[in-house]
Amino acid sequence: TTSCGDGNITISFFDLAAGTWYLPVLMDPALAMGPYSIAVTASACGSSGDYCTAGATALVEEKISNVNFADLDNSSTSPAGFEDFTAQTAAVIGGTTYPMTVTIAGGYATDQVLAWIDWDQSSTFDAGELVFASANGVGPHTGNITVPLTALAGTTRMRVRLHDTYVGPNYPNTPNDTPCDLSTYGQVEDY
Repeated sequence: TTSCGDGNITISFFDLAAGTWYLPVLMDPALAMGPYSIAVTASACGSSGDYCTAGATALVEEKISNVNFADLDNSSTSPAGFEDFTAQTAAVIGGTTYPMTVTIAGGYATDQVLAWIDWDQSSTFDAGELVFASANGVGPHTGNITVPLTALAGTTRMRVRLHDTYVGPNYPNTPNDTPCDLSTYGQVEDY
C-alpha cells in the first residue's frame, strides 16, 4: 500500500492466479467525506517461459552435483551459476509423496538447498510452491515432496537453489533464499 499524499491510496497485488477476485471495501461513516471512486487495472500474466532469472555469481566453491526426485536422477559438474535442465523431467502423480535428495560438491556447513515447483503453471514460483527447504549443512540434503491434488496436469518447472547462508566478517557473501535473482555462492538448476 502506498499513500499518494493526496488522500489516495494505491494497493497492488502481484502473481494472482487467473479468475475472479473480490475486493471488499468498508467505509467508516465517521470519516466519510466522499465522493469516492475505485479504479482497477490489470495486466496479463506472462506466458510460459517467462520465469524470473536466478543463479550465483561465484564460479568457484560449492555446486549442485546431483538432483534425485521421483524418477529424475541428474548429475552435473558445471561451475556455472545457473544450469538449464528443463529437457529432463520427472513423472509425478497428485496426492503422492516422493523423496528428494540434492547432493553438493564442495559443500559448506552454511549451505542450504531449496526447491520450488510451479504447480499452477503460472510461470512464477509463489510462496506456497516452496516444496523443499533443507537445514544448513554439507549434505546430501534429503526430504519428501507431496504433489498436491490441485496441481495442474502437464509439464511444469522445478527450480532447485543451493546458496550459502553465511553472513559475517569472514568473507563477503549475499545469501538468497528466494527463487529469483542472484546469490554470491551456490548454483540454481531448472528442471
